[in-house]
Amino acid sequence: MQATYIISDHPATAHEAADISTPQYQYMRNLSTGELDVVQHLVTGAFVPLGVASPLLDEYTNYMAMGGKVLDAHSKSKQEQLTDAKARKLAEVAQAAQAFIDQVVQNAAPQMERDTYPLQAAEAQAWALDNSSPTPLLEGIASARQIDLDDLRQRTLEKSQAWQTLCGHIIGQRQAFEDRIEQTNTINGLDDIVIQFESALK
Repeated sequence: MQATYIISDHPATAHEAADISTPQYQYMRNLSTGELDVVQHLVTGAFVPLGVASPLLDEYTNYMAMGGKVLDAHSKSKQEQLTDAKARKLAEVAQAAQAFIDQVVQNAAPQMERDTYPLQAAEAQAWALDNSSPTPLLEGIASARQIDLDDLRQRTLEKSQAWQTLCGHIIGQRQAFEDRIEQTNTINGLDDIVIQFESALK
């Protein structure tokens, strides 16, 4: 299969190419593989596959040994740079969202106990709908703590509702940031997006 390559938008002139301080070659991106595996001589226009032995490759190797430079070595297109910047910004948003949740909750309970929170909430919610609904986990907790079971059920219900409200706000804000990031068309525009979470809508 014949490879197709993207060439630089700004090839050097013959006069510039004669200067060793100015790149005489430019990397070419193989559209089939995405690799920068060919260079092109900017004066002659000759293509030099980097993995295939040839007199042209020897000439290129000697040029590099003398300290020659290659135009746009290992560069990425503007679209690739923007895609990478968006990925970094999205990761930053996700980390900020989790950090905000952790700061608000500040939960020192062991992981085993945290793993029961959804079940505790489910029992409390079922009890709120039907006071005869069984709540074995909450009953065990209340018994061990020697506290009123209905009081524990009510407080667990309120905590679960507060958690849902908090999560709703944070998830919504994170998704709003995601929408803004996806709609931004420049790296400078991404830099202008200030990531800050709030626990309640104004």
